[in-house]
Amino acid sequence: MERQIKKSREEKILASAEKICFQKGYPNFKMSDISKEANCSKTTLYSYFKSKESLYMAITHKAFITLLDYYYDKIEGNSNENGYETSYNLFYSYIKFSEDYYDYYSILLDYLTFIRKATRDSDSNNLMLPAIKDSVYLKKVMDIHNIPRRLIVTEIKRGQQDGSIINSNKPEMIYLTIWSLIIGYSKLNPNSGNTIFKVNPHKWKAYILENVKNILLSNSD
Repeated sequence: MERQIKKSREEKILASAEKICFQKGYPNFKMSDISKEANCSKTTLYSYFKSKESLYMAITHKAFITLLDYYYDKIEGNSNENGYETSYNLFYSYIKFSEDYYDYYSILLDYLTFIRKATRDSDSNNLMLPAIKDSVYLKKVMDIHNIPRRLIVTEIKRGQQDGSIINSNKPEMIYLTIWSLIIGYSKLNPNSGNTIFKVNPHKWKAYILENVKNILLSNSD
């Protein structure tokens, strides 16, 4: 019972943190904002999360779990499909995730930028704030952050082996090419409010998905 109560309180704090973070942005929210929104004391808040950096990593972890749920649902639903069909549907799921959870999607891109900077330096630990480095949620995120990529790369390899994917380039290259295409679409999608062009979002999405098909089914020779 005590464990359930603690978990329920933690989930309430995390939901409050998400709300404030999405409204104000990570640099602008304070722990006092979270305690007020969650209707708890600062002492209680810090007993669950030692810093706002730890809270942010907890949100990042939830974003990754949500994305993986999209992927696993699609993999289960396509268990009898060939590698091309599953690969295509996983890329489609990534677009759907970015549309349904744009705030989560943005946080994942921020995390990938952060971790890339941290690991690019020979002494990467110096680039991680102690509050983030000591967060158990950073450890949880780092345990799973490569799974979304691996799931799709595995399906691309399977598609090349079963003949349903014609593109003979390295699966990792195919993945990165399509992923970068989708990132551009998601960041500039009119529905995100970030576009500088007036385009029909439905036609653009259809065009992006057509390009995904073309890349997977193109002959690279």
